[in-house]
Amino acid sequence: MIQRFVIGGAGLVLTAGVLTLAIPRAAKAVVATMVQVANTPATPVPIFNVENPARIPHVNTFDGTTSIGGKGNCKYTAGETVPSGKTQAVETISVLVDVDKGKHPDLELTLVGFTVAAPEGSSRIPVPMAFVGSPDSTTDQWAVTQPLKLYIPANGFLDAGVCTIEAGNVQFMSYTTSGYMITN
Repeated sequence: MIQRFVIGGAGLVLTAGVLTLAIPRAAKAVVATMVQVANTPATPVPIFNVENPARIPHVNTFDGTTSIGGKGNCKYTAGETVPSGKTQAVETISVLVDVDKGKHPDLELTLVGFTVAAPEGSSRIPVPMAFVGSPDSTTDQWAVTQPLKLYIPANGFLDAGVCTIEAGNVQFMSYTTSGYMITN
């Protein structure tokens, strides 16, 4: 019986000794693999400046004032041109349209300055609208607020155009884009 205790105790001491010797070596190996970086004027360390969307917020509101032909009377407005050295990230677009009573608007956004093979260097985005109500006996209001993620390159812009699907007049159009600018 005493032999069992002696052999068990010797095994326990041996295991503890092996663990004591092995653990400090593993800790030393972890410390030895750490790297120190010196950022001096002679050898600068390149960094990547990540734009914070809250740093350069951007909001545009435009009223459609230019009438164009097509499917009934249309209103059209060109957005602001994105400055050189910037990219505009549009996260939300809101549009309000007044049309003749009983008419349905057709809203289309056009990204101009796009780099894909599209007609005239542009990309068209149809946007469905919802009926809001009738503010008077001759007008119906339609609106949309659409979250999206759209990047407009430097010197590009976002147009908005709305026409009535059937013959009728677009009396008023206003659209707002919100997002932020990114420094290229």
